[in-house]
Amino acid sequence: KQMIKKLQKGMRRAAVWLQLLAPYCSGGLSSNDFRIESSKLLHDSYRKVRGEKVKYPNGKTVDFEIIESRPAIFCLPYCQRNKTFTLVQEYHPGNAQVTFGLVAGQIEAEKHKTIDDAVRDELSEEAGLIANTILPLTNQGLPIDKYTRGVFYPFLALDCELDPHPKPMDNEELIHVFRDVSLSQLESYIIEGRFNVPSTAVALLALNKLRSLGLIRE
Repeated sequence: KQMIKKLQKGMRRAAVWLQLLAPYCSGGLSSNDFRIESSKLLHDSYRKVRGEKVKYPNGKTVDFEIIESRPAIFCLPYCQRNKTFTLVQEYHPGNAQVTFGLVAGQIEAEKHKTIDDAVRDELSEEAGLIANTILPLTNQGLPIDKYTRGVFYPFLALDCELDPHPKPMDNEELIHVFRDVSLSQLESYIIEGRFNVPSTAVALLALNKLRSLGLIRE
């Protein structure tokens, strides 16, 4: 009997370990293995915060607070004539610092019929530019971060001209525009951590696109 009990105890332990190791042995985790058991709105304002309980494939239940955000665009304008970029600089309340970045903004269903409309509006509002060509840098939106439910769409703007009648900025925006930023300056800002994460990702994607098009060379 004691032997049987020991075997049963060992089998239960083995079952637990198999359950824990199963995702790694099968080649990775699957979103289908995680189940949202409950979801409750905790805060409803400019952004929503939702409390959720998630059941893991190993049986553990974890509590999360999720920020819900509208989809957004990030765009890097590039001038082919003089081989320079346009950046913006503004106050970021999250880290309470003035930070460099790319043209960016939310996609608003009441204002924008398409994602391209949002790109063109933000280029006019934040950088005073009209783009003749805008190129998407991925075929789908990219997750903002681990705890935010929302995506951003990365773009490259080419052949930009100054907008003689730029759209007004949002009420909370106070933006300084930096034109004629060289490739070496842009790469330095990336390496020095002068951008937030989405701006860094989009800048790298844009540089890769420009190189693939033969528009910049080392």
